[in-house]
Amino acid sequence: MDQAKNTYRFRNLSVSFNTVTWVVFLAAMAVNVAASLGLRGLYSDAGPYLLGLMGKEGFCIVEPSRRTVQFLQQMPVVIGMASGVHDMSTLGVIYSLTMQLLPLVFVYACYLVLPKGRKEWFFFPLLHYLAGSTGAAFPAIVEGPVATAYFWLMLYLILFRTEKRSSLVLAALIALPILYTHEVMIFLAPILAVAAVWRAFKVESRFQRAGLLLLALWFAIVVAVQIGFVVNPRDPSNRGYFIQDFLHLRWLVTADGYINTPIVLGLLSIMAMLLVWLIPRVGREGSWVKGCSVLVITTFALVCLMAVAGTLYFDRLFCPELQFKARNHPAFVSVPLAIVALASLRWSGLQAVWDTVSNRVILLSLAAGTLGWHVVATVYWTDYVKIHRDVMATHQGLIRYEDAVMSLEQDQRVLFGKLTGGWTTPGISIVLSPGGKVSSLIASPATYGGWQPFDPANPDSLPKSDWFDTSQYRRALEKAAKRGE
Repeated sequence: MDQAKNTYRFRNLSVSFNTVTWVVFLAAMAVNVAASLGLRGLYSDAGPYLLGLMGKEGFCIVEPSRRTVQFLQQMPVVIGMASGVHDMSTLGVIYSLTMQLLPLVFVYACYLVLPKGRKEWFFFPLLHYLAGSTGAAFPAIVEGPVATAYFWLMLYLILFRTEKRSSLVLAALIALPILYTHEVMIFLAPILAVAAVWRAFKVESRFQRAGLLLLALWFAIVVAVQIGFVVNPRDPSNRGYFIQDFLHLRWLVTADGYINTPIVLGLLSIMAMLLVWLIPRVGREGSWVKGCSVLVITTFALVCLMAVAGTLYFDRLFCPELQFKARNHPAFVSVPLAIVALASLRWSGLQAVWDTVSNRVILLSLAAGTLGWHVVATVYWTDYVKIHRDVMATHQGLIRYEDAVMSLEQDQRVLFGKLTGGWTTPGISIVLSPGGKVSSLIASPATYGGWQPFDPANPDSLPKSDWFDTSQYRRALEKAAKRGE
């Protein structure tokens, strides 16, 4: 193995780590941009959030503990509105692009941060993205994947870019907004503190040592602040639902057999890496060792391809709701990965465990599986948008959700049910109205009895904005009221 050239050989196969990195990056960029152009980022809470942005003509920060991430997610839309963008669909694309790409941008910033001779350490943030973030990426509005990717950038700045005063100052500036990124910092910020202390005893300058120790103290403050938000949440019911869903594995599989396919593939990839490492240690003298390792890698690659193909034909492999419930999975995956990364810096022999060609091949297979799943998911979302718009185009005024469903064919009903939320349904109808001209809205399901941002049956409660026009819809409500409907 030629470490200097960062090239690895597995039998007759040569795999450059840089090739793996850029192939996955370009593929992930293409998948996320395509999803954004199809407005997939507006799934779940994102539609109502966009309405809030347009109504306020500025930021709509709802979660105090996550204001940094929400600021980053919303900033391009706010800039677009201030710059004179008056087309609601264009703002939707901008919003989708921002939310879809933020985790990827932060992750690949880690690659740029790494020194030239250390690019192989990108293995950890890349594995976190493929095995963690892709399992929570369909509801792009969630903040956990962004906060976790931010953590990896911060960790690598501390570990690899604090050799100069200027780089230490830059790391400190980037660390300031981390105070309000997300509650997952309760688990991640202690790792940053440990990394800062460890680096403090590796530098010679007193200024750098003092700066790193102050960074460690700052991360301890971050933990304390986020604990405060967990103890006193904005919405206690959200905390309760998340804990319950997490403990009952509802982020992985449902009671009726729907699974979070990208997360399953991510877990299998880690198991495959462990098996390939363990097999030679179980049978050092056996001739079957190489064959078993190849079999494990080949089997995993086939599973990834079958998962993508299967998602096209088996609806239980596509369940966006599970991805929402897995919104903090990237952080939970990152804790052990970051610990292994730190341990590998302390004990250099550990690098041989993960810095292998077999792991490169497994990463490529995992990328094909998870990104391929998201390609299929975008196709489903595109179909949903068409169905939603077709239903609105054939009606005027308020449409009962149940009536909308009954007007569809069976396969369309299943898809519509999977991608239609509860309280978010009327909001996404406004966002999907062609040209911002709202003439009809689909109501929330009758089974939903929770909070709603506005009552679609009450003209006075409708959101108001220069970016969309509800006058046609109001007239339709008035006509229906006169007819006594």
